[in-house]
Amino acid sequence: DIQKANELAVLFTKDNTPANSKDATAADPLNSLKNLHEMQCIWYEYELGKVYSKLTESEGFENTGRALHKFNYILKHFDDMHEDQFDFHSYCLRKMTLRSYIDMLKFEDKIFAHPFYSKGACGAIRCYLQLYDDPPAERKKKEKEEEELMLSKMTPNERKKYKSKQRKLQKQKEQQEQGGKTGDGKEAGSKNDTRPFLVKEEEECQKLLYSEKPLEEVHKLLQKLQEYQK
Repeated sequence: DIQKANELAVLFTKDNTPANSKDATAADPLNSLKNLHEMQCIWYEYELGKVYSKLTESEGFENTGRALHKFNYILKHFDDMHEDQFDFHSYCLRKMTLRSYIDMLKFEDKIFAHPFYSKGACGAIRCYLQLYDDPPAERKKKEKEEEELMLSKMTPNERKKYKSKQRKLQKQKEQQEQGGKTGDGKEAGSKNDTRPFLVKEEEECQKLLYSEKPLEEVHKLLQKLQEYQK
């Protein structure tokens, strides 16, 4: 259960609600998911990515975008570490911490050979290949065409029953979503979530889901893996 896992993980982060807040109902631990990301908790983001990848088959292709988003977070963490090293060059020389400076240089030389970078890159590559093999836009179009063809072969009475059944299923789905919400009416990762960080995440997931050139992204990742994984 992703929501329960998030609730447990944020116990080890800072809560965004001030401790002296007068409005106790405003406290929302899941706001701290942003802190979890800023702490660069790579192992947790990797596990989330794996879970979303598995959910793609059972709960819909939208989870491919969410999995890709988590794997890209991992890649970004390593890119940030590589760029941040330049802030330490003058500091280490000024403070004469030469031994630590040499250790940092050695680490930065092989940072993209780190096991978690490889795992994140391989996870992202699998997602991009899925998007190339089965583009979401074409899938939606195909499903709509198949449904229209099926409806055209039905009698008016059968068509009416089918649409009624679809409405009931949609209503049941909405009720299940309502039941899975937290006490304040919010659900982690839901499209209607009003928490800024989670809303932004969902928007980014949708953009990744409709990547225009997934094979180019695969090529970039493979080049880096071949360069450093020696």
